[in-house]
Amino acid sequence: MDCLNISSRAVIKEFLLDNGISSNDILDDEDKVGANCISWFTDEDEIRIRNKLYNKFVQLLESGEVHNQLTSKLSELVMPTSQQFGETLVACRNEGLMRLELTVHSPELKEVEWNTNLIASTLEFLSDCRTFATSYEKQWMALVDQIHNKHTLCIYFHKEHALAYCHWFNRTTKKKQGIAKKLKENEDMMTVVSNLTFNGHPTLLLTYATSSGPLESEVVLRRDITNITIVPSQKNSFWPVVSRERQQHTFAEMGLVNYRGMHIDWLTAQQAREKVCLSTLSSISEDTNDLGVDDLIADISNIELDDLEPTYIRENTDLRPARYKVAYNILHIGDEFLVSHYFLYTFRGLLFYYLDIYMIHNEVVSSTHTHIKIQASSPFGEYIASIIGEPSQEVVLKVTRIHNRIIHTERI
Repeated sequence: MDCLNISSRAVIKEFLLDNGISSNDILDDEDKVGANCISWFTDEDEIRIRNKLYNKFVQLLESGEVHNQLTSKLSELVMPTSQQFGETLVACRNEGLMRLELTVHSPELKEVEWNTNLIASTLEFLSDCRTFATSYEKQWMALVDQIHNKHTLCIYFHKEHALAYCHWFNRTTKKKQGIAKKLKENEDMMTVVSNLTFNGHPTLLLTYATSSGPLESEVVLRRDITNITIVPSQKNSFWPVVSRERQQHTFAEMGLVNYRGMHIDWLTAQQAREKVCLSTLSSISEDTNDLGVDDLIADISNIELDDLEPTYIRENTDLRPARYKVAYNILHIGDEFLVSHYFLYTFRGLLFYYLDIYMIHNEVVSSTHTHIKIQASSPFGEYIASIIGEPSQEVVLKVTRIHNRIIHTERI
């Protein structure tokens, strides 16, 4: 359940101890969850209940996943995956957002009424706990005040053409805002590093020969001109695009205002297509021995990079031919899509590839797949044949031409 206003672990813990919760029932896990989250156990009808209360906005700022210490979920603020959650985020932006989670340790499912009563009684119990109306903007500015003189860290692995970055991290929980992924062939590493760099803030770039070392170079960089700084899209793209159709609000409207040189935003569609560099970078003379990033470097270096393991177009093992439509009735010039599954099937004496694809609009991959079929002897079909069985990070194609019902594509 999402609740208006926020509080801290220290305040909530004091309230719990003053209201009959034993210290033994409060989880001693601050080193894992930080100062903005607390969990405690209670009993209801002799059933053990785990209560968890945390600042949802801070969680999005720090790291969006429990088991992954290097993630970025800032895209949720402007393009939430759930419409209902998006509406909640907007509704709470002037006061703050806390989330209450209750885990029922019962051998059997409880009735809806029992669960409803549990939530109601928990909220009533917490109603006297001290909370604070603190906007997202104030919380963001408090974070920037702590990190504005720190370095962004980028680690590049030459052989794998892979990049890991971290904008900030929580020294207590080790949670980091950033991602690690393999770059595409047409993605220039220095351009991505520039686009991830904050105005007036140094970026430490470490280049390794491979993901297992050795270190080739280290340099401290600073932007030459002022511009926005990007954070990844929902699909961890380094070319996130402002969507007029799906984006509900800007980062500034959701509290991430331009403050102390930290101006987060996304690219225009044209900038993303052109793989624009937002600023040139200059090397600055600075001693990197006392930056306090050794632990951070070790943590990022030990993270298995996204997409480094080869993936393949998978063969469909449950083909239902009647669901597939001829591609020229589905695709249009300029359409972009990801191919996930294929099957070679004979239809009326001719070989066809039956493909499962996901349409892409403004860098966002559709959550539902589309079924198309193409003649195996067509240019499109011959290309599919050429990449079956070959490892690939992503098979993303774009329709470049359609003539006499023949579709021509290119890889992007």
